[in-house]
Amino acid sequence: GDLVRALDDLGARGLGEIHAMISPDSSMWCGPRDEMAMLSRIGLPMRVRVFAITDLPDTLDRMKEAAGGDLRFGGWKGFADGALGARTAALSEPYADGPGAGTPRWGVGSHRACAERALELGGSVAIHAIGDAAVDRVLDLFEALRSAGADPSSLRIEHASVIRPDAIVRMAELGVTASVQPAFVRSDGPWLPDRLGPRRLAWAHPFRSMSEAGIPLLGGSDAPVEVPDPWQAMADARTRPYLPGGESLDA
Repeated sequence: GDLVRALDDLGARGLGEIHAMISPDSSMWCGPRDEMAMLSRIGLPMRVRVFAITDLPDTLDRMKEAAGGDLRFGGWKGFADGALGARTAALSEPYADGPGAGTPRWGVGSHRACAERALELGGSVAIHAIGDAAVDRVLDLFEALRSAGADPSSLRIEHASVIRPDAIVRMAELGVTASVQPAFVRSDGPWLPDRLGPRRLAWAHPFRSMSEAGIPLLGGSDAPVEVPDPWQAMADARTRPYLPGGESLDA
């Protein structure tokens, strides 16, 4: 029904695989196995790699068991903070246009347990971190996982919207991936200078600095927050509307 039509639309935009982030422990879902089985039965028109948003490592086992065909087990999706728009992204210093420095979301034990289980199951770890303080916490975890033998290509930060130069160096040394959303440059651009102030604006969406440091970059849409249009995203990464152009990527 609607899901297949939505995937057909994504295919028409040039996409061959999507990474879907779901909350299988939420009451709105029918459970990991049933949900995955339903998706398998309807005949997906493209590959779907599913990441579980959960604090329960056992949920990852159930999703792994239910995966098959074009429905792949992706791994675990965690959260380290909120969003810049709501001033809940965790910064190392207070916001320039309001009180507070954001809201960290960090359960040390559950984060590490879920990350380790996802890796044991052959999946990846993707953690939402928008503010620079949240990025620091995620890199702490990734450093511990790397020390325990984790493959850096299985570790990625979702967004890394505000990241200091020293954290870029650290991220590159760890060899982990940044999954960035060029559409955020367009949507955040009009108000981001006031929110961060001039000094930290240089840390916002620093695609070129990350790329030149050797950090592998993935481009995503964060749909349905943004329109899943890869062509517009590439244009935004190149033109950086509203923001300084020094961090533009070449076409």
